[in-house]
Amino acid sequence: MADKKVALVTGGAQGIGEAAVRSLSADGFAVAIADLNLEGAQALADELNANGGTALAIKLDVSDQAAVDAAVDEAADKLGDFNVIVNNAGLAPTTPVGTVAPEQFELITKVNIAGTMWGCSGCNT
Repeated sequence: MADKKVALVTGGAQGIGEAAVRSLSADGFAVAIADLNLEGAQALADELNANGGTALAIKLDVSDQAAVDAAVDEAADKLGDFNVIVNNAGLAPTTPVGTVAPEQFELITKVNIAGTMWGCSGCNT
């Protein structure tokens, strides 16, 4: 696997993350698809693998630093060192700012800010 480029995409099972996974795979990357939706990530990985790509599905909640570290380690162990990380996982509530509960704000902050930081620091070791 050393000659292959490797990427990890958080939130890779749908939407923009899925598009990034497909694009990276088409460009020859082995892709770790890290998402809360393991079934969606696995279905995408199965599709890519069946079509000659290399993909790995990993269940990941980016709001949990230990889970991010474990996902990065698993992906690196199975696919090799990363060339690219796409910190795509995020929350975008459609409620007015004044109605966001403190618990919701904390989760948004952990996913959108801390999750991105943990992903970058985990892949930088």
